[in-house]
Parts: sequence; structure tokens; C-alpha cells
Amino acid sequence: MSVTTIVIFIVFSLIHLYAYYNLNKKNRNLEKKSALISFVFILVVLIAVRSAVIIITDFVFIITMISLTAHNYLGYVVDLYKSSRTFDRYLHVFGSFSFALFFFSIISSLLITSESRFYNSMFVFTLGMTLGVINEIVEFSIDQKKGTNTQKGHKDTNIDLICNAIGSFVAACISYIFLI
Repeated sequence: MSVTTIVIFIVFSLIHLYAYYNLNKKNRNLEKKSALISFVFILVVLIAVRSAVIIITDFVFIITMISLTAHNYLGYVVDLYKSSRTFDRYLHVFGSFSFALFFFSIISSLLITSESRFYNSMFVFTLGMTLGVINEIVEFSIDQKKGTNTQKGHKDTNIDLICNAIGSFVAACISYIFLI
């Protein structure tokens, strides 16, 4: 892991600690938990990478941290989920892209994967799509349980799924070309 990645992790950590503090002050408990879970998740992955348990390229690790920072800081602290009509769409594309590559990297470092570039890229695509669907199910469950409105109807959910497909497709193309 490069020095640049470590520096970006430190910045990621500071931003997430600030987001946690800011959201705690505003009594936004659900968003506060998201910032904390994201920080702990990336910290655990960093420890696993540094311990050589899993292998993730710096590029994939960095884009995943950027995705989580956009979600927690820009989405919740800056409130772009509420004030922007397009932020959620772009984040679904970028999030599906980054998380498809991220989880494929983890899976491929723990299990034997195919030698076929096409098969691996299709796996990345379906993994990204599956993660996007799981995200929508989690949003639905939270809305039902907490009475929130993260899903603004069927059209919003369908557009999110289309954006997930776009991000997953781009991730599949990148994995095919660069063998991530």
C-alpha cells in the first residue's frame, strides 16, 4: 500500500470523524451510524490489507474511500441528498463502480477466480448489480422501520437500479481491460 493511499486514508478518517461529530450535533442518528460504520469498515479492510490477508489495489481502495466520503460527507453533512436532484444518481453510478471492483478484489484474493477475463468481468458486473439491489432493499427496510423517506417512490428506485447497472458495467469493462 502506497504512502499516497495511507495519506488519503488519514484524510478519509478525519472527514468521517468530523461527519460523525457534525451529525451527532444535529441529532441525525441514522446518518451518524453510517459515518461510523464506513470508518470502521475501511479501517478493518486497511488492517487486513496491511496484514496481507487480502489484496486490493491502491486505485480500488481509494475510489471506495471516495465513494464512502461522498455518501457520508457530501450526502449527509452537506445535505446534497436533499438539495441536489442528481447527486444520488451520480453516487449510485460511482458507488456501484467502486464497490463492484472493491468486493471483487476481496473475493479474488480469498478464493481462486477464473483465468477468463470475460468471466471475471461478468462476475464484476453481476456483483455490482447485486450490491445495488441489496442497497435498495436496505433503503426500503430502513424507510419501513424508521419512517424515513430515502426512497422517493418506484421511479427513484428504478433510476437508482439503472445507475447501478451503468456503474457495474463500467466496472466490468475496467476489470476486463486492466485485470483488476
